[in-house]
Amino acid sequence: MGLLVLSDAFPRNRHADQRLGPGPTERPKRRRASSARRNDMTTNLPSLTAVRAFEAAARHESITEAANELCVTPAAVTHQVRALERWLGVDLFIRKGSTLCLTPAGETFFTGSNQAIDLIRAVAQKVSTPDNRVRLSIVAPPSFAAQWLVPRIASFQSTRKIELSVSIRAVSSEKSWRTSDIGIVSSAETPPFLERRPFLGYRIIAVCSPRLLTGPNAIRSLSDLRKHALLHDEGLKQVDGVDWNSWLRGAGHGPIDTSDSIRFSNNFTAYRYAADGHGVTLAKDVLVQSELARGELVNPFEYSDRSKRTYDFVCTSANFDLKPVAQFWAWLQREAQQDRALMPA
Repeated sequence: MGLLVLSDAFPRNRHADQRLGPGPTERPKRRRASSARRNDMTTNLPSLTAVRAFEAAARHESITEAANELCVTPAAVTHQVRALERWLGVDLFIRKGSTLCLTPAGETFFTGSNQAIDLIRAVAQKVSTPDNRVRLSIVAPPSFAAQWLVPRIASFQSTRKIELSVSIRAVSSEKSWRTSDIGIVSSAETPPFLERRPFLGYRIIAVCSPRLLTGPNAIRSLSDLRKHALLHDEGLKQVDGVDWNSWLRGAGHGPIDTSDSIRFSNNFTAYRYAADGHGVTLAKDVLVQSELARGELVNPFEYSDRSKRTYDFVCTSANFDLKPVAQFWAWLQREAQQDRALMPA
């Protein structure tokens, strides 16, 4: 059976042409309509240069620092911000002394523009050439960065063309997140636009120098803690709600007078002070693994308190789709799994 090909050899019916769509003479009108729609979309968008200038000024809370980042003059940034304010019809900034503060409208516009720039950056990295070196900015709490992240991070970089920038601070507000791609948190509160993925749990244990296990005041039971200085990590109380007496209560022991104890705002300092033989401190087990392995610290008791908190990986939804972010997240999970295998259940 042959193939029947129907060609346009017969004359068109004029009415059929009208039913099927516009004829050749109407095509320019369709192009003009499409162009008009594009013009409408353009006029409904502010200048992206102005948006970028505003976002940088809001993030740094400084016109001068925004100008340095964008490699332009402060006057140019001010001009772009004012142009954006005129376009929006609202004030975005107010000055309080030497501080540049966002108005409520500015806060709203900053949140949206910051997320939009993140999305553009994510798309740009997706389509960029694979040989380009990618920069990944990480923010992490000081103790976690010093005790857990930094000692391991060389294993992540060794096989990847990723330039890492680690900032040491807590992520508790939108302002603290503004210059970061990804972060590590253990606190309850983070900016609402961030997604959280837990990856590392921990227990709270007592640690001290092995020197305190010998001599006339040797630690052999919980009652022996009365003979030694009890060191306090204020961050542990703030984040986990745990102090010495709540920990002892969980261990089935009565309270101990801790009024003359030393208090530290940084747990790394408390760990170091304990390792030098000056007292006993409570510690997150995942942060003192190296000291325990080297014998600088010991855990004199079987009891440990499992924290309700975890260390969580945080990121915007747009950044989660980036390849380097996915690689870092996978690496974090592998490192955490190795930690769990080394620690007692």
